[in-house]
Order: sequence, then structure tokens, then C-alpha cells
Amino acid sequence: MIDFVGIGVARSGTTWTARHLMQHEEVFMPFKEANIFQHENYRARAKNLFNGNGRMGDTAGEWSPAYFIKPRAAENLKKYNPKVKLLVNLRNPVDRAWSWFTYCITKEKLPSDTNILDLFYTKKTLHLPGKYDEHLKMWFDHFPKENFHFTVFDDMMNKPVMAINKICGFLNVKKKYKQENLLKIAEKPSSKMTNQVRRELKAYYKKHVEATRRLLKINLPW
Repeated sequence: MIDFVGIGVARSGTTWTARHLMQHEEVFMPFKEANIFQHENYRARAKNLFNGNGRMGDTAGEWSPAYFIKPRAAENLKKYNPKVKLLVNLRNPVDRAWSWFTYCITKEKLPSDTNILDLFYTKKTLHLPGKYDEHLKMWFDHFPKENFHFTVFDDMMNKPVMAINKICGFLNVKKKYKQENLLKIAEKPSSKMTNQVRRELKAYYKKHVEATRRLLKINLPW
């Protein structure tokens, strides 16, 4: 049985968080982005990946950021384990979009002078994940809020020990991390966002940020 699942959000420190969980001696997470619950045969996939693997008593989990915007993943996961613990990393949606854009420049071999505004409104992976309130409402239709733990990217950058140990506490794993055990967060955008782009993206996401604050009742420093 899978005890926890990281559901997002892409380009919000999910790799950093997943790597620490994979290294934790009380956690079994074979690799990131197994994407089990996007498929109809999710039970067979989960059984194949987790049954008989790991140590007895380990907390088992996976992390697939693509789940965040996938209603099917929420539906399948609810059927599989309605008590599953859900981990969500949230980042300023403007910076998240820019990080994804610079990633796409390399991954999709786009021209280096591509303007994000030429792609932003048509490329779903750029604009859609940052509408946190809309996706969280969908997930809350399937799971109670107490199933969720939210980590703000700014806390990961400024207080990484506190951030990862809060996750460990939520998962009820005893061993906690110390500063010397932590990996660095690899977040080095290949180019700098212009003020014009930041203003336009901030205006686009403004209502979604405000709605997310109201929905979660947590501090979002954006």
C-alpha cells in the first residue's frame, strides 16, 4: 500500500524534496515520476512497483508532479487509498512558469530568443499549473484538507531544514534531517525575466494567488 504521494507542483522544488525522501532510511520511494495513477491499471502498477520491495514497516510513497492538474489521478488515488497523505509544493506561479519556460528552452530545443509571452497563453504546461486554487478545489473534492501538507518554495530556499523536517513529521517518520545532510536546491534559470514579463504574468495570476490564500489560509509571500 502506498502511504503518501507527492502531487506537485512541477518546478517548485519537487525533485529536491523527492530526493530527500528517497534517501530517508524509513521511507521507500523507488524513483520520482512513476505516474502510476494516471493509468487505468494503477492497482497492478502499484503492486508491481511496491509489493515485496522496501523494508517491512517503511513508509511507502511516490511523487509525480503531473498529478496536480489531472482529475483522473485524483479519482484513481481516492479509489486506491482514501487515507493517503498528499504532499504539495507551492511556488510563486510567476517564477514557476518562468522556470518551466527556461526548462523547455533546453528540453524542447526552442530558439534561445523565444519570448515566453508568445507561448504562455497557448502552452498549457506554462500557464495551467499555476492556477493553484482551481486544481486544489478539484483535489479537495476527493480528499479532506487534513490529508494534505503544503510546503512553500520560499521556505525551502530560506529554511530548508525546517521545510523537510515538517514533511517528515507529517509522514510520521522519526529521523529528522540536519543542515549538513541536505542537498542544495538546483534552481539556476538560464536567463533573467524582464520586468514587462513579470508584470504581465503577475497580473494574470493575481486572482488565483488571492483565491489560493483564502482557500488554504496560509501565508503565501507573493
